[in-house]
Amino acid sequence: MKQIQRILCVDDEPDMRLLIKLALENVRKYEVGVYGSGKELLDNISSHNPDIVLLDFVMPGMDGLQILHELRARDDCKGIPVIFMTGSSSESDIDMIMAAGAAGIISKPFDPLILAASIEEIWGRIHG
Repeated sequence: MKQIQRILCVDDEPDMRLLIKLALENVRKYEVGVYGSGKELLDNISSHNPDIVLLDFVMPGMDGLQILHELRARDDCKGIPVIFMTGSSSESDIDMIMAAGAAGIISKPFDPLILAASIEEIWGRIHG
């Protein structure tokens, strides 16, 4: 099974971006790129060739679902697994996220020490 090396993350909250970056770089030594908006991600994703993208569900401007749809419309991004990070526990939101093609969901707040393990669990389900 291919190993995770590069992760890109989109979250509109600077503190959350920093927390995610530090947690993934320090616990598993992943290369992590962080962006504050979907536009930033879409403008830069091709130059990073990520193994996984983490998306915040609720953001101003382009929300996580809109970003996912944009990624799926691009040939260079169709196969990249997308994991949503959300504070929403509503069943309808979760159903909507999974129906849109998300690889999985990580609930906020999360434990930074097990964030990498949560991502790897989803990765393992995808790559069996």
